[in-house]
Amino acid sequence: MFTYLLKKDKEVSILLIHILIAILSFFSIYFFIVWFYIIVLANIPAILNKSTRSKTVLVFFGYIFGLEIIRRMIKASPFIPYQVGNYLMLIVFSYCIIKTTSSRQGLIGKIILILCIPGFYMIPFENYFVFFMNSFSGIICLGLAAVYFGGQTYNSEDLRDFIKITILPIIIIAIYISLKTPTLNDVDFNLAANFETSGGFGSNQISTVLGLGACLLILAYISRQAVFSKYNKALSFVVISFFLFRGLLTFSRGGILTGLVAAVLSYLYLNWRLKKNISKSVVRLTFIALGCYIVFTISNQITGGTLAERYHGQTSSTLNGNRKINLNTITTNRSNIALAEFAIFSDHIFLGVGPGGGYEARKQYMGTEIASHTELTRLLAEQGIPGLLIGVTFLFYPLFRLKNSKSVKESFYLIAFFSLAIITSFHSSMRTTITPLFWSLSCARFSFPRSSKAIETGAKEARVNALVSH
Repeated sequence: MFTYLLKKDKEVSILLIHILIAILSFFSIYFFIVWFYIIVLANIPAILNKSTRSKTVLVFFGYIFGLEIIRRMIKASPFIPYQVGNYLMLIVFSYCIIKTTSSRQGLIGKIILILCIPGFYMIPFENYFVFFMNSFSGIICLGLAAVYFGGQTYNSEDLRDFIKITILPIIIIAIYISLKTPTLNDVDFNLAANFETSGGFGSNQISTVLGLGACLLILAYISRQAVFSKYNKALSFVVISFFLFRGLLTFSRGGILTGLVAAVLSYLYLNWRLKKNISKSVVRLTFIALGCYIVFTISNQITGGTLAERYHGQTSSTLNGNRKINLNTITTNRSNIALAEFAIFSDHIFLGVGPGGGYEARKQYMGTEIASHTELTRLLAEQGIPGLLIGVTFLFYPLFRLKNSKSVKESFYLIAFFSLAIITSFHSSMRTTITPLFWSLSCARFSFPRSSKAIETGAKEARVNALVSH
């Protein structure tokens, strides 16, 4: 199935197919349900086949995580489970680990899974399955995926295909919310997340996915990866602009800022390592920055200037003078939730209150039942010291991985993937599979062919060394 979706000579028709899926799904959810199961069932043989498994698993989850968000948007229950991404990750990666005998399978993933063991015994028995899926399965998926990807090596073509396949369902999302949104002139833009412009679904998740899509295309452009072989630059910029425009209108800042920050961090690293190409790199970044500024300006005008106030951290209370702008208003109450979870951790330091127990605990500490938005503080509150160790591993393993990277281009993508995973976990916890997928994928090895110029230089050096040795 993915062989067809990745064909270079079929790019226009493939894009049109995904636009059509978005339009059909707008009229009936059954078109999407059929498409979802076609994708899953068509790729089972390739996952079972040892020779095609590694590449298929890579592109399969790149595509599935977007489909999971669409399933939530169109409310495809009971035909597709709400946490279908986690179900598939648990099943597929468990199977792949059992069937893979690589001696270099990811040790870091095994460490995370071992640290999760106490959590299995701390989940309240009466709601075990619900609490496991909602509060514990995300970190288990991350550990399993890290074990598998830790034993895999992918080349530049694999990475390009992963980016391309990941973009396709995000196009469906962007088209669908455009159809679902009322005329923009009729939308009441205020200083809160906007559900009208996110298709009636959670604006945080929509913004997160659209920001990710824009980031991946920006990374490909900076590193000269031709995601769309035909009309590559023009088409890429159109899609980036579309993603940013729709993401900005959700008024959920985290996803868009995460994508742009990840791209900038990778760019700064690349610029630092490849000082000879700094002028060309600056031109590319300036072009991208100008495009982002134009999109933001247009979006801000459509919202009557409310968008700029939102990104400045303003709320209705701060504009009225009833509150001052502070960390809590800027983070939309996330900092207070995090502080409450620190307090829960200090009172239940050894094993926490158990996965899922955070809901009741936060109600006791904050006076209201509220969901956690930050995965690290939730780990502390719900898993205690094991959660602390998982959090330390989650934050600091990327430094070890980057230190041991063999390639500048590999490090460029590792910085972006780790940034996307970690920053997303700070504002959206593990509500999507972005954090488990991109963090664990960064445990894989990526090989990039040396340029012909570099090869020629290496050959000359080898000849010189041979002459000297004689």
